[in-house]
Amino acid sequence: MITRRLFVPIVALGAVAATTLALSPAATAAPETSQATPAASSGFSDVPAASAFYGDITWLVQQNITNGYKDGGFHPTYAVSRQSMAAFLYREQNPGKTAPACTKKAFNDVPTTSPFCADINWLVSQNVTKGFSDDGFHPTSAVSRQSMAAFLYRLDHAGADAPGCSKAPFPDVPAGSQFCGAISWLAGQDISGGYADGRFHPNDAVSRQSMAAFLHRFAAPAPAVSVSRYVRTSDPQVMQTAGTDDATTDATNKVSSRLHLLQTGAQTNSDAQIKAAGAPGVVLSQTSLRLTYAQLVTLLSGYISAYATASSAPVTIAIGTNSDGDFSSYTATQKGKDWWNEVIAPLRAAAPAGVTVVGANDIEPGFAATAAQATNWKSAFLAASGDAQLFINGSADGCPTKFGNTTATCNNGWTPAQLKALYSGAQVSALPQVYLQAQADQWANIAMAAGSATPNFVGSLTQVDTCGSGCSWSPQRGWIALWDALTAAGITPKLSYASDLTVSS
Repeated sequence: MITRRLFVPIVALGAVAATTLALSPAATAAPETSQATPAASSGFSDVPAASAFYGDITWLVQQNITNGYKDGGFHPTYAVSRQSMAAFLYREQNPGKTAPACTKKAFNDVPTTSPFCADINWLVSQNVTKGFSDDGFHPTSAVSRQSMAAFLYRLDHAGADAPGCSKAPFPDVPAGSQFCGAISWLAGQDISGGYADGRFHPNDAVSRQSMAAFLHRFAAPAPAVSVSRYVRTSDPQVMQTAGTDDATTDATNKVSSRLHLLQTGAQTNSDAQIKAAGAPGVVLSQTSLRLTYAQLVTLLSGYISAYATASSAPVTIAIGTNSDGDFSSYTATQKGKDWWNEVIAPLRAAAPAGVTVVGANDIEPGFAATAAQATNWKSAFLAASGDAQLFINGSADGCPTKFGNTTATCNNGWTPAQLKALYSGAQVSALPQVYLQAQADQWANIAMAAGSATPNFVGSLTQVDTCGSGCSWSPQRGWIALWDALTAAGITPKLSYASDLTVSS
């Protein structure tokens, strides 16, 4: 379900000094990367299958922010006029409402008979703009990208101007620019990452398709972000503290239902330390730590108990392994059975009220398991109990990224169709990793690959806390990217979760 951000009423006064640009198609520099994905049909005659902004424009229509032009087109590359910007912002902030009749003009160039008069008056009443020094609004002039940043900043900050910059966010936005603060905020919120040339192009006109992307990201439809963790510690106190911290985060965000993934590592029975213990277990990822299943259950029980004690919010905690490791002496079938019998079942049996424990596996074509072995693991895990639930949270390593390519192979000879089948099933939920645009496109292709079953996509998983903004999108951006990808693939998204991986060590 898509939820809308709640905004603080705007009370302060601030003006937007816009560069006056002609109302014409937007600049032709390398287009800004969008989180959207191509689609078969957008509902507009000029937004074809190859459009990179399909998901954003679809969202704009679904939110009743635009119906396009009378000729049936959206005119995606046309510049956004200042009067259209006023209308877009009014509709985004007032869903389902029509601006009241205009009885008094706010500017000398906006008569009361203008169809945009009420929207522009609202923009003034919200203290987002007071127009130009000539007492005009310049309604048909194009909105520059720097002015768009100022509009959105003030709309989100009670009409206040953005503070000054100590560092330039882009090479063409110096720290001394009056728009530097707003543009820095825009980049920090993952609303804009600039152009492929690394610049922001502040004086360029905002195209209608880019405006769709900016508004989509600004509205932040993603659910509140939950914390997921790589477990890289054998210290129970560390995990208990993590459980308390995560429960506190949930309470702060005031959400009633969350998903936490506790990702461990590969299952093993051949490691010397595991052999010495006389029982199989796991190798915690990127560590030298080996834990038997019994030790792992003890470690994770502390997290679960601490979470339940610190918060009354219902939570699903998915306990994850990955499809790496040795499959010659420890078969995929036996691994699947053991993950249920030795890890999930005892944790679930001891879970306090309000906590649901389920299984998880980071299954992807970049790990050691073949598609057949991954399928055997999944089947064995689910067959171990009639009510076993499994979250699969892998990435689509090496799979095709060009929209519509559903047949080219992925890493290790896997195919999109195999991944589609693997991620599907009545007891299976898909939580794909979406760090950047290529991954969103991969999941669109997987969703459209051969096979009648469609994966039950429940959300997205990012890694910005661990990896940083240079190699991973924010959870909100990843969620929007997946939403757009599935919309483009003809699937109505029902994404309940957005989660980000951090580390407990």
